Amino acid sequence: MTTYTINLFMGASNTAMQTGTLQLDINQGFCIDLLAEPIAFNAVGVELGGFDHSQLHFNACVNGEDLVFYLPDAQQQQALLKAIPPHIRISGLKAHQQQASLQKWVWRGVISMLVVLAMTAVLMVLNYDRAVGWVANQVSLETEQKIGQKTLNSIAESETIIKSGAAYTLVDRVGKQVSKGSKYPYQFYVSASPQVNAFALPGGFVVVNAGLLRIIDNPNELAEVQHVEQKHSLKNAIGNLGFAALMLAVLGDANSAVIVLTQQLAAQSYSRGIESEADRLGFYLMRKQGIPTTAMASMLQKLEAQAAKQDAPAAKRSSHETLDPNAKPNKADGNTTDKATQEKEKEKGFWSDIFASHPDTGKRVAEVKELIKSHPCVNCRSISWDYTAVMQDLLLIKKEQKEKQAAQAPEVGF
Repeated sequence: MTTYTINLFMGASNTAMQTGTLQLDINQGFCIDLLAEPIAFNAVGVELGGFDHSQLHFNACVNGEDLVFYLPDAQQQQALLKAIPPHIRISGLKAHQQQASLQKWVWRGVISMLVVLAMTAVLMVLNYDRAVGWVANQVSLETEQKIGQKTLNSIAESETIIKSGAAYTLVDRVGKQVSKGSKYPYQFYVSASPQVNAFALPGGFVVVNAGLLRIIDNPNELAEVQHVEQKHSLKNAIGNLGFAALMLAVLGDANSAVIVLTQQLAAQSYSRGIESEADRLGFYLMRKQGIPTTAMASMLQKLEAQAAKQDAPAAKRSSHETLDPNAKPNKADGNTTDKATQEKEKEKGFWSDIFASHPDTGKRVAEVKELIKSHPCVNCRSISWDYTAVMQDLLLIKKEQKEKQAAQAPEVGF
């Protein structure tokens, strides 16, 4: 007969604990060495106790005195429960056993779910690009356009967006030629920003900075829409945001998704892989539309040269260099602008700086030149343009921006 160690409390207060042993007698009940007589099974009740409510407390009344005993060892408790025959009825024991069984299945379910989630997470990491692409493809064109329009509106709060003039007409004409046959209803704009950059938003919104237009030698260099076609900005947002919020857009709750995505798009930069994909597909699209592909290499080389200028050591720059090269010096400290003006200029250049991330431009130039060499475009024809009209328009834009900045600059008193 198996012997179990128990702790027993007896008396009205149940405060004095005694340690004893218990044996299970199928015919008589619980035989405890501290008691003169066995306790019949039908005279015992069971309640849950202990810190985590996993300990069984057996209670009974012996000779008019209440007593409670339990097995401090969990393994001994399990052994005792298994030793009690199924036909023996102890008040509360069956309910405990059912609850324990339910908890066991619940924990098994939780563990199984965690294993499945862990395996899913591993698979998503291993197939991250494919998973991001799948989610992006579930977002409707209508939702993409809402996201793009919202982002464009945010940009317009700090940048001057131009929708007329020779520069805008050129960008719009080139854009429509290169995007012919696309599912996207493209809209092309010019930003007055002097930054040498352009960016594409979800839904077919493309913005070209005046700074980029000033360095082109021919309009063919503007033919780039693949960031829109391949949903790169949307995929970037998915990668930064995670799938949970993006599913809002997939399920149709576009309003809340647009708010979150607009904030995420503000901090995006394209990876080396995404830029290479855009270059490769952009090359084939230009070739298909009859636009000289050599323009892609020449534009990338210009971007590389501009990046080299921006990366010049700060020590080589003038101590009086400021955000606004046309500002007048402040006599008090030698700076060209006061703090308020600098903050305003930073805000104006915020969006242009954000999107000015084109990694490994030298490698991209080499890859594009290899494509040009292996896939010459015999029937490509250069896009015509009025160079003088465009440059005059850009000068006008620059002049208007200076006047606008001067009008917004706070007066400095002496």
